[in-house]
Amino acid sequence: MSFNYDDYLDGLFKEPIFYIVATLVIFVSFIIFDLKFDFMKLKNAKYLLKFALFVVFAILFFTISTVRLNYGLPLKKDDYNNQIVLEGYVDSYRETYFSPRYYYDHKLVKGCIIVIDDQRFYIMTIGDIKVGDYVNIEYLEKSKIVMNINVI
Repeated sequence: MSFNYDDYLDGLFKEPIFYIVATLVIFVSFIIFDLKFDFMKLKNAKYLLKFALFVVFAILFFTISTVRLNYGLPLKKDDYNNQIVLEGYVDSYRETYFSPRYYYDHKLVKGCIIVIDDQRFYIMTIGDIKVGDYVNIEYLEKSKIVMNINVI
């Protein structure tokens, strides 16, 4: 199973940056234009509920984006043409929170962290990798993002 560098770049860097900026712009716009510098509106229970829900969704959206961006920032420093090959047994496997969702051969792909030879790697998989599998991977050095994986 292999993935394109641009798919990782879009899902782990460009989209989170866009969502963070959009969330901040909307949040600041809401405060400036909706409140119109009149904080007396916050005494109204209905308005306070609306404001609280907006704040909760903004925080949730911001958090999801920053978690995804955490994987994508080192990706910008990697050279796609300089992939490292490694073979070994998968020691552990866990799904990540808030990973981008894609479809590969009509199956849902999720982000996962796998450990091979005490090294952690980020990988997009359809769930066909299991603990104990002997795999051959090609990954990017700084971000530890797997570009290609084959079970041997």
